[in-house]
Amino acid sequence: LAAAKRELAGSSYPHGGFSVDFIAGSGDPVQTTVAQIIQAELKPLNINVKIRQLDPSQVTVQEQSFHFGMRETYWTMDIVDPDEYVSFVLDGTAGAYANWTHFNDPVIDKLIREAEVTFNTATRQALYTQIQQRAAADAPIVWLGYSPYDYVYSSAVHGFHVYPEGNAHLENVWLSR
Repeated sequence: LAAAKRELAGSSYPHGGFSVDFIAGSGDPVQTTVAQIIQAELKPLNINVKIRQLDPSQVTVQEQSFHFGMRETYWTMDIVDPDEYVSFVLDGTAGAYANWTHFNDPVIDKLIREAEVTFNTATRQALYTQIQQRAAADAPIVWLGYSPYDYVYSSAVHGFHVYPEGNAHLENVWLSR
């Protein structure tokens, strides 16, 4: 948020004077804490963040009907290919409407289509670099952090591996005595 503050301070964007709602699942300490931090960080910019605590099922309803200003969410990958992320989170023509933001950049959509069918590693990397740059400049998403997974287990546990997408297959895990 500090970078966003500096960006706003040196820009022609309006300097606050508006309100936005932040939907958070009641009883969800992560969403509530993130909402409170954002509320506190935006207050000096004269942006009033109103936190709406909702039943978690209603957060989804509000999200999917586009009745929210801000929300906290997370992402995990089922595969190691970046296509899954960009297709769900940035593609305005896909079924999730750019992760329920209604963001739609036809150039990003076109780059996604090209990257999906490109097998040359260097060409594909160049396409994803363009997607990343455009998204960072224009998408209504602020990536706040990365939460790596920490795994602690005994030296008696064998065969435990976490794959890059976060899955751990336990069928080959065994304990020594």
